[in-house]
Amino acid sequence: MIELHEYLLLGQGNARYCYIHPEDSSKLIKVEKTRDAQKQQNTIDYIYYSYLKAQNVDLSSISTCYHWVETSIGAGLVFERIENFDNSPALTFEQAIIQRTISKETQEQLLNQLKSYLETNCILFVDVSLSNIMCKKVDDDQWQLIIVYGLGARRLKLQFWLQRRIKMYAHFKIRKQWNVLMGNYRRLLTPESVTSK
Repeated sequence: MIELHEYLLLGQGNARYCYIHPEDSSKLIKVEKTRDAQKQQNTIDYIYYSYLKAQNVDLSSISTCYHWVETSIGAGLVFERIENFDNSPALTFEQAIIQRTISKETQEQLLNQLKSYLETNCILFVDVSLSNIMCKKVDDDQWQLIIVYGLGARRLKLQFWLQRRIKMYAHFKIRKQWNVLMGNYRRLLTPESVTSK
């Protein structure tokens, strides 16, 4: 049993709480808020990550999913915590844009790389919020985008099963969601968020 306390709470989304692992700060524990049978995001993540791993897919641009643990507030799923090369906290891609951490040219390069990665590896990124992508600094002047939320599906339905087995169906979904992501990106881009670095 792992005790989770409020001071360990890193953040929360619509479906889950996200805690720093009390025994290993390089990892996170995600715990679901409800027991809704179709909104089991931890179960979806575990199924999808296990599927990708079994397919020998390149997992370098998604956060590592490890294993289940029992916590004081329910079952939790352990994930990699994304940090910069110097062990400082990584920003979300949304934060990096708003705070002018990276130039517009770099943003576009990173997005192109991520798009190619998703298409090449047929990875479903369905909840395409820019805050679901971390912007990891891998050295003094290089960055990498890593998806930490929103993979696989939003619900345990037949569509999720089909998208894992019919590549054409999956690629259609990938293209569709990428267009949504780019719409989110363009809406975020204001004159204030574009830096001349």
